[in-house]
Amino acid sequence: MITQESTLADVCFAVSAALEAHGMSAVLTGGSAAALYAPQAYMSDDADFVLDADGSLAEVAVALEPTGFRRDGCNVR
Repeated sequence: MITQESTLADVCFAVSAALEAHGMSAVLTGGSAAALYAPQAYMSDDADFVLDADGSLAEVAVALEPTGFRRDGCNVR
């Protein structure tokens, strides 16, 4: 479960593991990828994933539910 105390690395690992457990392939991109690769050079407050999946947003929301994310309209938070 992701909490307020979770680090960016914790969040990225939890999301990746949850998606993989549901057969979804995802790649971490953007500032969060840079922050994990070079933490002294870049900071990020979010995690951006690109999914290689035919699933719907509803399926992604179900996969992420055990981590504490919830669907809010068109977004997963």
